[in-house]
Amino acid sequence: MSKKLKRKPSVQYVEEDDDRPALIRGIFLDEDAQAQIAKLFQMIDQNSDGTLSKDDFQSFDAFQNQAGAAKWLELRAKFDDDCDGAITLDEFRTGFKKLALDKPAMLGSLPPASTNLAAWLDEIESRINIATKELCQQVFTWLST
Repeated sequence: MSKKLKRKPSVQYVEEDDDRPALIRGIFLDEDAQAQIAKLFQMIDQNSDGTLSKDDFQSFDAFQNQAGAAKWLELRAKFDDDCDGAITLDEFRTGFKKLALDKPAMLGSLPPASTNLAAWLDEIESRINIATKELCQQVFTWLST
């Protein structure tokens, strides 16, 4: 399959094979969202090898039971883009954007895209940043209990 150039909201272009990953990678996270994701990644990366594996997650009480093992499989399926069994920081960041896009309230009450595409893309990006920060806080809380 040949690669296509896809527009990022900032009018930059990125090569991708699939429209959804290009959209997700094209959305920029603000500094606060990136810092929260990096902090969470470092918290989970128990052996500090720069990747998240099943072993890293198993050190948390939330992953000590069968439901936790199932949660790891679900996370790996959503976050591990190259299917190598580990999640890199870039995959973790992209995974949070995917989760943010999937939040039910994320797209509610958006103006029609036809009104002003640039403003519409900016609004989507803003909402994804907000949703990403909320998701990070939820995961911090969940892992800390």
